[in-house]
Order: sequence, then C-alpha cells, then structure tokens
Amino acid sequence: MERSLCTAVFLGVNAVYDIKYRRILKISCPVYLAAGILLWWKSGNGVGQLVALLPGLAFLLIGKITKEAVGYGDGLTVLALGFCHPLETICEIVLGGLLMGAVWGGMLVMIKKKSWKQEFPWIPCLFLAYLGRLVAI
Repeated sequence: MERSLCTAVFLGVNAVYDIKYRRILKISCPVYLAAGILLWWKSGNGVGQLVALLPGLAFLLIGKITKEAVGYGDGLTVLALGFCHPLETICEIVLGGLLMGAVWGGMLVMIKKKSWKQEFPWIPCLFLAYLGRLVAI
C-alpha cells in the first residue's frame, strides 16, 4: 500500500509538472529513489530486484542515442520506478504508457494539432497507465 501511494504521488506530481514545463520535478526523483531504496532494503529482495532497473537504463540509452527524442526525465522516472516495483510491474506500466502515448500522439496527428515528429509529455501517459493497473488489480 505504501509503495502504491508513493508511486501515485511521484507520477502524479511529475505528470502535472511535465504537462506544464515539459520536464520532471528535479527533487522528485532523488526523494522517490530514496523511498524506493528504503523499501527495497526493507523487503530484502536482494540483487534480483536490480533487474527492474533495466527498462529505465534502456530509456536513458535510447535518449542518448536519439539526442533526447526520448527525454532523460522519462528515463529517470522509469529508472526510479525500478527501485520500487518488480520488473513485471515496470514492463506493464511502461507498455501501458507507450500504448497511451501512441494513441494520444496518433489522435493529435489525425486532428492536425501536431506533426508526427513533435514532442508531447509522456509522464501523464505513464501515470494513467499506473492508475489503470491499480484499478485492474
């Protein structure tokens, strides 16, 4: 329960910040990361939990390769989620967020509001995917 609340607040705050400023709140990742490390240590998951960091590291690498077509804030957010949730949960949240982002981006292109190369905030999609996952459980 405490993990769910921390994650919902973390993603919710960053979703609003991403919509407004097109970046994440800088202090939120270290704070959430500290909470995640504390939960990780308390649960005694061990080194196996470190596998959940791979999606975040992949996002950061993709951001570097694409010269931030995928923002570093997105990668840091997914990386921070890896400390609090198992790999399966991270994959569900990220895939849900990517699907929502694709639908939203497609809608924006179809109604001619944006070009297919224009950026839009992705953390709100990740937040909605997380909320959807909570409701589905």
